[in-house]
Amino acid sequence: MRHLTLIFIVILPLLFLSCQKDAEVSPKDYPYILTNSPDVGSDGVILYSKIISLGSEKNIKCGFVWSEEENPDLSDNKVFIDDKVKVGINLFEMNSGLEVGTNYYVRAFLLTDKLQVFGNQVNFKCMGCRPPEILNFEPKFGPSGTNIIIEGKNFGYNLSNIKVMFGDTKATVDSFSNTKIHLKIPTFNIPIKVLLKVETVGVKALSKDSIDIWFPWSKKMNISFNEVNYSAFSLESKGYIIEPNTNAILEYDPKINKLVSNNILPVNSGSVPASTSNSTAAYMLLNNTIYKFNPSNNSFTFIATYPFTHYKNDFIFILDDEIYVGSITNETLLKFVQNSNTWVNKKLDSNFQNYPSIDYMKCYTYKNTVYFFTFINADYPSLATFRIFKYLPETDTWELLTTYPFTNYGFGVEFFINDKIYVGLGRNNSNNSFFEYDLSTNKWKKFKSAPKRFYNNVSLSIDNKGYAFVLYDEYRRYEFLNELWQFDPSKN
Repeated sequence: MRHLTLIFIVILPLLFLSCQKDAEVSPKDYPYILTNSPDVGSDGVILYSKIISLGSEKNIKCGFVWSEEENPDLSDNKVFIDDKVKVGINLFEMNSGLEVGTNYYVRAFLLTDKLQVFGNQVNFKCMGCRPPEILNFEPKFGPSGTNIIIEGKNFGYNLSNIKVMFGDTKATVDSFSNTKIHLKIPTFNIPIKVLLKVETVGVKALSKDSIDIWFPWSKKMNISFNEVNYSAFSLESKGYIIEPNTNAILEYDPKINKLVSNNILPVNSGSVPASTSNSTAAYMLLNNTIYKFNPSNNSFTFIATYPFTHYKNDFIFILDDEIYVGSITNETLLKFVQNSNTWVNKKLDSNFQNYPSIDYMKCYTYKNTVYFFTFINADYPSLATFRIFKYLPETDTWELLTTYPFTNYGFGVEFFINDKIYVGLGRNNSNNSFFEYDLSTNKWKKFKSAPKRFYNNVSLSIDNKGYAFVLYDEYRRYEFLNELWQFDPSKN
């Protein structure tokens, strides 16, 4: 017994020394933090932590986590203190993103490359916080998808509590802080100016300025068309539309958005009028007579009599002040020589010698070059072919410029703007698709879809914008729509 007592007395001091050594080493090797009681006020809360030791870890970060549930962790709301982490008292003043009357649980934390160290849990009941404020946003305009930065105050720290509206349309927040929100303009199918609204935990803030949201299509007015074979041309920043079987010509001025009808045609226009223009004058094929039109005084000059019966899909164009008239039905192309008052035969491309399989044909003169849009098999989109040809008068030859690379439709919309062709919509179209063809690169790309399914249109290009006078809504299958729409590619 005496030996046993001696061993016990020797071991006991050794155990005590060992425990004392561990107690002294732990704070030095490992981070250690406490969560102190917060100061709660009417405009927020001040959170406190006390760092006992930073240990031997590197790259230490300090912050707070909080939640409406107990024992919050880094998957909950969190904030990092930007100041350099040091032993002692640290604080964070939180004035936003808290809901009045709600009880929150808080823990301070230290985060290293290897460790997550949490302090004890405290709780508080929110007595109030500051409302969000929008100070500025940039840019002030743009189409859907444009990156926007909203700058302000008191946006909070919880993404689920932040709601941003462009007018009545909700946007998705990409990233945020208490003073800055990054996001994109949501999808709009009309051009519109709206205020921005930021809402956090039910408290809302409105921007002082509106954002100008772009969209290439905008409705200009209702119209009253009741025929399908209109012919149109643009001249001197105005558009002109010849009504079939009348003496009327419609004049559209986009600057004042006004459409007027003038009964000034020298003869009845016939069932299928055709027209063209260059920079100084317009030429019209009315029944079997050709007239030159001067818009400055609304005067007409007789030019010639067309030697064939005028049919649908006949066309007229002017190149280098020389007049050409073609007929798909008669399979002819004629040039009128004004000095001798005679007609000269020219070559019509063999692709046009397919009548009546060509369902749709349009002819446009752009920068002293003539382009032909031809469309066959309009009733069978999967078999249809939509092609654009160019006529070369110096060699009397035709060039196939491009074949429409998407599902083909006729009776749609065609615009020439800044060396690009815009085309789409039309008959049997199951969507509102619209496309751009670049004349300089010979490439197609998809544009923003139109707001409606336009069919059987009059298309005009005036001062870098397009104008579609829409007779039908294809969605309702030949029901009258009768609307004028403006297309601005710079707002895509």
